[in-house]
Amino acid sequence: AGYPIAGKLPDLLDNADVVVDCTPSTIGAGNLDLYRTHGVKSVFQGGEKHSLTGHSFVAHANYSSTLGRDTTRVVSCNTTGTVRTLIALQDAGLLSKARGVLVRRATDPWESDHSGIMNTIVPEGRIPSHQGPDAQSV
Repeated sequence: AGYPIAGKLPDLLDNADVVVDCTPSTIGAGNLDLYRTHGVKSVFQGGEKHSLTGHSFVAHANYSSTLGRDTTRVVSCNTTGTVRTLIALQDAGLLSKARGVLVRRATDPWESDHSGIMNTIVPEGRIPSHQGPDAQSV
């Protein structure tokens, strides 16, 4: 609001080194070719599929494998928490295999007007939820 438009997305990309694409799920996938055409590195949010970038990122688990990449995906907050916990157990020599059950808040804050009571918890509704396969992709 109040800022003049100074160009279009290609103009911006011609002057950028990296884009952190936080568009809604699946929208970012449509932007990847544009970023590549302009030689811009890109980071996508967890709503995108692992296959988009071939790399899923959690700093505590695989920071070094991200260096030098042109693109990656940052997994969801629940997946990040799961991976960080598992890596801590692994680093302490306490993990050989993991199975988990995810219990999470009933609704996300931006959905609280139509999808549940804010201060409640529920088991994940789908098996497998995206968190398990996403954790494995890290």
